[in-house]
Amino acid sequence: MRRAFFIAALLASACSFNNPGQAPPRGKIYFPTAVAIAADHLLVANSNFDIRYNAGSLQAYDLAVLSEQVDACLADPSAAGCDCGAYRPCELPDTESLLAERGEVLIGSYASQIAFSPRRSRIYVPTRSNGGLTFIDFVDGVLDCGQAGRRCSAGHIAGVEPNGQQLAMPNHPSSIAVGEAAPLGLSGGGDFVLVGDENGSVSLFTDSEETGELTLEHVRSGSAEVTSIATAGAYAYVATDSFLLRNSSSGVRVLGFADLFGEAFRGSYVREDLTLSGFAGPPRVRSIAFLPGSTTEFVAATTSSPNALVRVDSAAERQRPSEVLTESVVSLGVGPSKVQVGTVGTDPRVFAFVSCFDSREVMVVDVNLGRLVSVIQGATGPFSLALDTPRARLYVGDFRSSTVRIVDLAPLVSRDAVTPDTVDQASPRVIAILGRPSVVQALQ
Repeated sequence: MRRAFFIAALLASACSFNNPGQAPPRGKIYFPTAVAIAADHLLVANSNFDIRYNAGSLQAYDLAVLSEQVDACLADPSAAGCDCGAYRPCELPDTESLLAERGEVLIGSYASQIAFSPRRSRIYVPTRSNGGLTFIDFVDGVLDCGQAGRRCSAGHIAGVEPNGQQLAMPNHPSSIAVGEAAPLGLSGGGDFVLVGDENGSVSLFTDSEETGELTLEHVRSGSAEVTSIATAGAYAYVATDSFLLRNSSSGVRVLGFADLFGEAFRGSYVREDLTLSGFAGPPRVRSIAFLPGSTTEFVAATTSSPNALVRVDSAAERQRPSEVLTESVVSLGVGPSKVQVGTVGTDPRVFAFVSCFDSREVMVVDVNLGRLVSVIQGATGPFSLALDTPRARLYVGDFRSSTVRIVDLAPLVSRDAVTPDTVDQASPRVIAILGRPSVVQALQ
């Protein structure tokens, strides 16, 4: 069995999500399934994968404080709070001391992803234990979900119980995207939230700025597992994978918001289904990300033959209406899981970072050159990624070791554009580890 799907398979097959026992210790990073950057904070969603505790958690680390601690350890490995070795990254085991006073809340187990709305100052986290969408207000580094003690209140979990339209969110959420509602003509302003599910469905929520309420408006059924959603202009691009449903087609489904938000949500809102060309069979798309400033160009990490990062322009001329040509194909390691796209520091070049869970590495691709420029090693189970552009650092959620690896990307910035003759000079490396590594034997 391919370990790229190990997490999803075990989450889906768990007999019970409930454990009436103890809550996770404050500050403990425990099987992280999502990391993100919001309001200059690193967000970490801990899944409580083996149900050792009675909840998962969401943590917010001030990046200024965290970076100061990392820099202090690098400058003086014997400094307090550091555990540094001659040939290994500095470990920062005391994660609790790096959290703000209200920088952690308890959420459902098995969080799948994190989405953040800067307009609403709100974080959205779908979880499988309750089949709901938890929403958390995030202002000045404080997480607020109406918690009693540390646990989010039921009033901050949407989509669990059938509403007046008898709608409820399916209980195996796999992906999420958020966008601004006003340009799409929705009343009340605020945001819309799309949640993809392993069963192929997409749930549409609206988050009213006037009332502060999150409402499930529509659930559209599907077939192949939804692995990634990205919004661009008036469209949402929904990546699907047919690994669990072998007889289903896979690729990228484009949803048009003009129809999505139509009166009473009648009719189909699928604008088109895109198949990526150049593969022996239907591409199993694991993750997609748009290039900065574009609403049609994106990169996709696939697990077809070969495992690859492909660059696509959905607006380019096509030989067949549903088939788009790939502009470049870059081979990846085994088990590509997530892709993050952006610039690094002041470098204007666009890089794509792809976590490869099975081969335990993160691949770095120069998007414009269409070329692999570096391979980041040192993680045991790299999964989720968060790019800190100003500080030229990458945060890698390491599922197997229950840590977050902190990668120095400065080597990508300190040199001229990569050419075939200078590839070896680009060598980002893991410089610090947030949390104490603890690998479960079954996951090794």
